[in-house]
Amino acid sequence: MNTNELKTLCQLCGTSGREQAVRDYIVKELLALGLAPQVDRLGNILVRKQGAAPANHKLLFSAHMDEVALMVTDITEDGSLKFDMVGGVSAAAVIGRQVLVGQQKIPGVIGTKPIHHLSSEEKNQSVRMSALHVDIGAASKADAQTHVRRGDVIYFLPEYRTFGDGCIAAKALDDRFGCALLLSLIRQDLPYDTDFAFVVQEEVGLRGAGVAANTAAPEFAVVIEATTAADVAGCKGTDAVCQLGNGAVISFMDGRTIYDAELYQKAADTAQQ
Repeated sequence: MNTNELKTLCQLCGTSGREQAVRDYIVKELLALGLAPQVDRLGNILVRKQGAAPANHKLLFSAHMDEVALMVTDITEDGSLKFDMVGGVSAAAVIGRQVLVGQQKIPGVIGTKPIHHLSSEEKNQSVRMSALHVDIGAASKADAQTHVRRGDVIYFLPEYRTFGDGCIAAKALDDRFGCALLLSLIRQDLPYDTDFAFVVQEEVGLRGAGVAANTAAPEFAVVIEATTAADVAGCKGTDAVCQLGNGAVISFMDGRTIYDAELYQKAADTAQQ
């Protein structure tokens, strides 16, 4: 995989329903390879790469383009922004995070009530998204409204850093890593004709994947996705199901799907080999 391309993809901003920047980059790369990508009405990219021979079974590789983000829901009298999540975002994980707001990419920071002003009861409660706000340095509601409006997307600051032994810290690794991997695969000489889908709106309910699967109608699909590493403090024993550096993760079930047993076994056997 081209890590420079991964960096480029992670630094692009594109949440669910707002994937244009990511889609434009991928389409440009596919066209440069002489391919003919198709963009459906929902915004998915579908493309076929000819291989050395026709495939006996239609195979689809898929990755999603969107990332988790936040969206402005209100502007308070003091110029602070209230927001809600786009995708699965933990309130506890965003406090103090630097962000970019709206089309103008206004810099801001996520804050909450200072700890020294919390009551004993509040200190023992989990933080709620409704208790957080974004400070963009506005002096008043009228001041903030000259730059921001309800419905504007709030993106986490697109920093990309390498650290440790081959580790990466960045926003949107879920699932720009999958997009970069698919592009890397497409650039290779393939043994068989293969279909690829770069899909939208995964973070809000797998909406793009359903449409792409209906259009491509594959016999088999391989979804390239990022997952949660569990080699962190507090995760031990059976909780540490995934560990950074120990290779790819092959899922056999998740919260909404039981994966085909034969395909799972085939993937596990291939990885073992």
